[in-house]
Amino acid sequence: HGVITDMVLLYTTIMVMIYSYKGMVEQKPHAMIVAYIFAALGVLTKGPVALVLPGMILLVFAGINRSWSMVKAIFDWRGILAFCVVCLPWYVYMYSVHGQDFINGFLGLHNVTRATQSEHPEDNVWWYY
Repeated sequence: HGVITDMVLLYTTIMVMIYSYKGMVEQKPHAMIVAYIFAALGVLTKGPVALVLPGMILLVFAGINRSWSMVKAIFDWRGILAFCVVCLPWYVYMYSVHGQDFINGFLGLHNVTRATQSEHPEDNVWWYY
């Protein structure tokens, strides 16, 4: 049986964006902690893309608004700590059990390679997306 986790990634990304907005624009600092927890759940579900994609969007948003306070809100140390508490134990455990094979397989093949190359070689062209 296979599990498609795209909807979970979408849900966690939406929650990251909602709570980040509350933390950055409405200046609710605890909202950023919640955003980081959702980011951690997304990373556990689908890998680093759940952190990288919303992170890039939030940095562009802060840049467009020319707001240093928004950038500082994004890098809230309490949120980063919450992210690490939720996410790191699984990654540390998997690395301790599987070693470099985990890095090569999960992070390399299932994240980097699948994000940069098409599953079907005939679709592996620059204008596809």
